[in-house]
Amino acid sequence: KAIQKTYGTEIIENSADRIVILSKISFAAAAMPPALWADVTYTFSVKSLNISVKVNVTERAPALPRFGLQIVMPKNYDRMKYVGYGPVETYCDRFRSQMISEYETTVTENFEHYVVPTECSAHYKTKTASVTDSQGRGFLFADTSKDGFLFNAKHYDDKQLLETAHDDELKELDKTIVSLDYKMHADCPYYEETEPWRLFNEKEFSFSFDIIPQ
Repeated sequence: KAIQKTYGTEIIENSADRIVILSKISFAAAAMPPALWADVTYTFSVKSLNISVKVNVTERAPALPRFGLQIVMPKNYDRMKYVGYGPVETYCDRFRSQMISEYETTVTENFEHYVVPTECSAHYKTKTASVTDSQGRGFLFADTSKDGFLFNAKHYDDKQLLETAHDDELKELDKTIVSLDYKMHADCPYYEETEPWRLFNEKEFSFSFDIIPQ
């Protein structure tokens, strides 16, 4: 299991309008060299937080499973709205049957109940997304890297989806897990030889978005 290690954090700007903090991090499994190094810049302003990440992946590292941020919110934050590919789930290797538009649903209704639980329910090239409670309180997430992000929100975590054998055994958690991913790996050995473009093999990439309280 890879874990994050922080090598240094510094304030690079502190003004009346904003505070900018730079952190240098890596991800590595125990007793292994880092799979990647990243500079993460947090820009705090009065109305928003911008997170910007520049990543360098070690040359010998295998394809990454995914890269992004997860935010845990209370379960009653169940309303979601997004501008991206929908209304059904879309990923980098299957989205052409859907359209980019504005969609509104709930976290509960958005979840795809497969017989065998697996990764599901995300929306490719999302430009903006919000997760709120019944009063409209929550967060707006806005892409600032021009490529969109992979957006998801559900009442289950990845560990549950991996370890649960059948859909009827899934139990909703008392929380909403929001995922904002730069990219996700298409996990199929067949692709390595036939369709390598589906794999997350990039060695350098950047990713940025705003988090705006509602």
